[in-house]
Amino acid sequence: MADMNVNPATSNSSSTVLPFPSANPVKIEDEASPTSSSADAKFPETDDSAAAPPAKKPKKRCGVCKKKLGLTGFECRCGLLFCGVHRYSDKHDCSFDYKENGRAELSKLNPVCAGEKINKL
Repeated sequence: MADMNVNPATSNSSSTVLPFPSANPVKIEDEASPTSSSADAKFPETDDSAAAPPAKKPKKRCGVCKKKLGLTGFECRCGLLFCGVHRYSDKHDCSFDYKENGRAELSKLNPVCAGEKINKL
């Protein structure tokens, strides 16, 4: 029976139900309903762009053979999508320079360590 009591302080809803059992439960509104926002919600403005059909997404296709790609499409570092056959850089004449990228990454991770020059006596 203690579980049936509703504590208004812990209620998460915007309206509060009184904890007293009665034939007709009374709800008390905490916030006054604003008239302008409710009118806007009931009658939204019609816009010409809303009447136009949404733009279709371009279908995913292989950059070489134009085969339809579902979940199996591979995105290359050159920015294109490829099928399983053309996913490797040597199969699709990739324009991405892997050597330069590797050199830049190595030089960033391994800075030059030069010792201080000491004047010999």
